[in-house]
Amino acid sequence: MNTPFEVTVRNAVARHLSLDAAQIVPALHLRNDLGLDPLDLVLIALRLEDMEQIDFPIEQLGSVATVAELTRLFRAWIEASDFGMPLVEPRRVTPSCVEALLDRKRCA
Repeated sequence: MNTPFEVTVRNAVARHLSLDAAQIVPALHLRNDLGLDPLDLVLIALRLEDMEQIDFPIEQLGSVATVAELTRLFRAWIEASDFGMPLVEPRRVTPSCVEALLDRKRCA
């Protein structure tokens, strides 16, 4: 059974890759299986922000390796936002943040 969180993340990843959402399963590794790089993850996070009208914790993407982990992060962020308690101070993506993620560093 797919939760709304799983469906939303699968759809966002599938749309980014121009694939059918049914091809996106939780166990897939974002880099090794799907060929996503850190910039792709930022773009997917921005899509999730637009879909849910929230600020996604971009700086936490470096710890995400699979579709399941991205879904857990997304769910935690949505649930915290619903209670007015963000997990971290929301930030907008800046060029320096994108460069840091590409270099596998934390955003400043």
